[in-house]
Amino acid sequence: MCETIRLINVEIQQDSIPTTKEDNGNEAQLKTNMEKEQLEFGELGSLTYIGPFGEQVATKALAAAEVPQPPLSQSNNVTSYRPKKSYMPHQKPRIRMPDEDDEHFTVPDFGRTCRLNSAMVYQTSARQGFILSFCSYTIIRTIILTSIPRCVQSKTLESDIQVLRFLKQSIDPITISSSSFLNTWTFENDPCESSGAHFLGILCTIPHENSSSRISAIDLEGEGLEGFLTSTIGNLTELTTINLSRNKFRGPIPNTLSNLENLNRLVLADNFFSGSIPNRINRLWKLGSIDLSRNRLSGSIPAVISAFRSLTLLRLSNNELSGRIPELTGLWQLSTLDLSGNQLYGNLPQLPISLRSLLLGHNLLSGEISSIMRLQHLKTLDLSDNRFSGLINQEIITLPEVSRLNVSENQFTTMAVMRSTDRSTQLQVLDMHGNRVHGHLPANLITYGNLTSINLGNNLFSGRIPLQYGEKVGGSWRSLYLDHNFLEGGLPPEFGSRALRIRGSLAQNCLRCPLNNSLCHGGQRAASECVGHSGGDSA
Repeated sequence: MCETIRLINVEIQQDSIPTTKEDNGNEAQLKTNMEKEQLEFGELGSLTYIGPFGEQVATKALAAAEVPQPPLSQSNNVTSYRPKKSYMPHQKPRIRMPDEDDEHFTVPDFGRTCRLNSAMVYQTSARQGFILSFCSYTIIRTIILTSIPRCVQSKTLESDIQVLRFLKQSIDPITISSSSFLNTWTFENDPCESSGAHFLGILCTIPHENSSSRISAIDLEGEGLEGFLTSTIGNLTELTTINLSRNKFRGPIPNTLSNLENLNRLVLADNFFSGSIPNRINRLWKLGSIDLSRNRLSGSIPAVISAFRSLTLLRLSNNELSGRIPELTGLWQLSTLDLSGNQLYGNLPQLPISLRSLLLGHNLLSGEISSIMRLQHLKTLDLSDNRFSGLINQEIITLPEVSRLNVSENQFTTMAVMRSTDRSTQLQVLDMHGNRVHGHLPANLITYGNLTSINLGNNLFSGRIPLQYGEKVGGSWRSLYLDHNFLEGGLPPEFGSRALRIRGSLAQNCLRCPLNNSLCHGGQRAASECVGHSGGDSA
């Protein structure tokens, strides 16, 4: 980065030295040298200097007004004299800069009769400089104001700046709107020392002494950007967060992400990334959150993912992942596991007991689900649209913290609903539609005090609707779907008077259902279709 040199108060001191004939012989040559150096001083503007990113920039010649000329010797403020030699020691002229450190710079001796009447320091760094000078017979004190730009070290590491350049260049410029954070990346300012509406969407580290700032976070969520994620992203080795969700990035996830060993949060959701999840991702052992959901990723879930002991959230949903779910018990801090909307198959593995949200819906998983009983901290369980079969255990329905249970669209045949003796159960939503559960409707559901939404439709339930259900309809039960079963008989009295207060359906059963009852809309089966479907009580 470049800035203008500050106003410098320069005091030039020269102890006069008596001249001799030999000195006078050099006078003409000294004047010639003086004129030459004046010319060179005026041409100083044509020098090149190094720009903020290492480029060479040629400056224009400075105008006369920009570089003040030294006053003429006949000025009233300047007195020319020639003291006796005995009074003056032989010494080299100095330029004294009266500041806090009282720094001095020694000027080369141009001869016994040489006197300095102007000097200029052009600083290129804190430790370097060069001096332009010419000689005369005067003692002069002047103030020089320069407008020559000088380059200072960028606060942001140069290689990090280059990554930001490549990242912006990999985006289709048509998709960079005027309100986009990326539109503020103009590179006219240093990324880490910018303020106001410059370089939005990035955070930087606080540099240590004599070090540069590093990019620590990139957040371009919801920008609508279309392009590729540059492989140079792996050079941002201090990056802790990258969030590019809700854009239109495409192509593979760069393998160089494995270089980001300080990464804590990786969010690439809602894009068009394709290919497999990089196997070397296991090097990112500090990761606490991974969200690659709603992309086009394929292949299997890398088994090495179990090495992320700090991981609390893993979302790989709505991709094209296949294979079995790897062993994940090592992720002892994992709170949310979302693998829904893929093509995963096989039985459930042992899962981390710390899970609070388990979302495995819309896969090809099969077998029993009894292993879920170990997850005592579970609050949300979604196993919908798989091929699970067998018994829906009472222990799963009564998990102490579970509030939402969705086991719909599977092949379960039996459910066990024991009576709840207290209000400790947190179950609010129970969705079991689309299974093969047979028997009578579970009357004990009325003992679950927090239950508000029930869907038992599209099963093989038979018999009558329990009269106890009437106590809940229009009360704490806000939604009740019993459609597409083989239920018979009349309705509990409360269904008629309070039916308009509840959402649901009783359609496609063999019920005596009044046509003016909204729950009966959709018609009923012929009575003969329900013959032979009566079964045991489901409790």
